Amino acid sequence: MTTDGGVTFKNVDWQLPSNITTWPRYGSFPSENVWYLTGGSWKSKASGERESMKTSGHLSEVLQVDFDAKSNQVKMQALFGREFARADDYTAVVQKTTDGGKTFTNVFADIGNGYYFNDIACPTEDVCFVVAEGGMNTFILRTVDAGRTWERVYTGQGET
Repeated sequence: MTTDGGVTFKNVDWQLPSNITTWPRYGSFPSENVWYLTGGSWKSKASGERESMKTSGHLSEVLQVDFDAKSNQVKMQALFGREFARADDYTAVVQKTTDGGKTFTNVFADIGNGYYFNDIACPTEDVCFVVAEGGMNTFILRTVDAGRTWERVYTGQGET
């Protein structure tokens, strides 16, 4: 997160449940205080293999975000080249903050079911859509109650 226009950044702990290890991938910011961040990982070629993220055209690197209330703009920076251990299986997670990133709550988590989240869009504080992919799975989930429940609203077919 940056509070000085991007001169310096500090990490924000997005407070995942203890059984989940993944980086934030995408964010949606329907208001100054309410943010949703998705995280996900996918099965690596070898369990526990360490890989370094490179510029890939996907925002799957470490994401640092800041909301500037004065300009009503979100500033994000991806840090490339960070090394981390890939997962043994697929992980899909959504974390939510209602206090501008001071604390986060898990509103969705699924491990080992063959997909991860690839995008999120929240037009309001209560309504969000997440796009999932992995192997032969492509679908969209929606919440209309601020993340308390999620329903599948679209299912695609074919390899992603």
